[in-house]
Amino acid sequence: MKIQNIMIVEDEAILAMDLQHFLKREGYNVEGVFADGNRALDFFVSSGNLDLVITDIYLSGELDGIEMAKVIMRRSNVPVIFITGYRDFLTISKLTEINPAAIIFKPIHNHDIIRHIHNLSVSL
Repeated sequence: MKIQNIMIVEDEAILAMDLQHFLKREGYNVEGVFADGNRALDFFVSSGNLDLVITDIYLSGELDGIEMAKVIMRRSNVPVIFITGYRDFLTISKLTEINPAAIIFKPIHNHDIIRHIHNLSVSL
């Protein structure tokens, strides 16, 4: 399966915009960019066209990235890549429990994103 349609969930506006522009330059369709987990989940459910979700852990609104990802992963086989600035044991434990496609630590390097997307495309 080739990954083509991506949703970004990140409440740091500059980071979200940079990631969106980079992915578009690389030929991916960024179907939606959200800062709020609830809005992102609503979009995910209504879209039905996504191949990948890239999300931060801590988001604006009531639903954080981990809880949002749990719902997505229960409803579909769409992989989730987490981006986070947190490297503490508790956070990493929470993430590994749900078995994400990848965890990328901030600051994000574009080649890391592309490498993970490529690896997912090959393995799916």
